[in-house]
Amino acid sequence: MSVFRSRTCLILSISALLLFVAACGQPTSNPDSSPTVTDAETLPPDPAGATPAQANVAGESTVEPAILNSPAKAPVVKRPEPRFVQVGLPAGTELELELLDTLSSGTSQAGDPVRARLLSELYADGQRVAPAGAEVLGTVTEIVPLKKFGGRPKISLVFESLAVADGGSVPVLASHTEEGAKQAGRDAAKIGGAAVAGAVIGHQVDDDKGTEIGALLGGAIGTAVAARTGKEVELTAGTTIIVALQHDVRVRLRLP
Repeated sequence: MSVFRSRTCLILSISALLLFVAACGQPTSNPDSSPTVTDAETLPPDPAGATPAQANVAGESTVEPAILNSPAKAPVVKRPEPRFVQVGLPAGTELELELLDTLSSGTSQAGDPVRARLLSELYADGQRVAPAGAEVLGTVTEIVPLKKFGGRPKISLVFESLAVADGGSVPVLASHTEEGAKQAGRDAAKIGGAAVAGAVIGHQVDDDKGTEIGALLGGAIGTAVAARTGKEVELTAGTTIIVALQHDVRVRLRLP
């Protein structure tokens, strides 16, 4: 009886051990646990772009898109220092100018501004000092109108500034004077002729007063005629004049 019990216990122990081993060999499952992500390809695409932690595990670049798309910095280019050359315009150099303003001895006044432009390029020491069309500025220095018998109308100008090729200007000194014809000889002849006509008129009066009246009348007619025949000096816009520099001019030009 004791032997039977021993065998029964042994069989039960072996059976329990086999069941335990069989139970341990099967995988356990947890219904509440989430699926484990084992590869980056199983993750849904991120529309905003992957973060560094979500970069491709296969060895792709982990640089963020913002860094990849950033523009490269332009290289800093050092500009060369400007170069200058100094040239000289000697005294006596002639400038051919076209007036841009109309001047008259009857209406202009001393101190009025004068504008002109170069008609041709100006060179010195092989360098272009001023292009054609460069502006030359000046002033009216003297006006003599034709106001009295025997006068000579006159306009005097002085130019003081020349625009140069690099955009600046230099001081210069060049003058021009325009005079009208003197009317004294012609006026005297006309007055004399009018006086003869007055004398003829006077002789038509019988008494001595006729001669006096004729002389006075003839002189008055002659003076009026002379006053009307005088002509003011006028320099219209577009008039070409030639002026000469009165002293040497040094010009500092910036090379291109």
